[in-house]
Amino acid sequence: MLGGTLRCFKTEIAEQAGELIEQTVKAISSLHGAQYQFSFARGLVPLINDATAVDLLTSAAREIAGEHSVVPVPQVLLGEDFSLYCQQVPAAFFVLGTGFAGQKNYQLHHSKFNLNEAALVVGASVLANAALAALRK
Repeated sequence: MLGGTLRCFKTEIAEQAGELIEQTVKAISSLHGAQYQFSFARGLVPLINDATAVDLLTSAAREIAGEHSVVPVPQVLLGEDFSLYCQQVPAAFFVLGTGFAGQKNYQLHHSKFNLNEAALVVGASVLANAALAALRK
């Protein structure tokens, strides 16, 4: 048995993925005279940020953390349920740096991950600043 998860950047790819994967499995199985059973459970939708929400959040973060602290993050394939919120309301997902300067920092799900709790104040301040800015519009 082979299993896994699928993550995409585009909704239209996610919608076609099950059919495309089954076509590939069928072709490979047929080529080798093998049988297969296929099931595909569609999971989370791609996380797509709203451009206006990104601009609002970016401005709020620059006001709180300073221009030098706000950097673009390359697209990553997340399995993130925040994507469901993004389907309902204009939203933006952001990454809050929680590491310590001058030392080795580990990724979030690593057993040695150590949270710099001072970053939580920055994150909450950015979100509050963004909410206030949205209310002023």
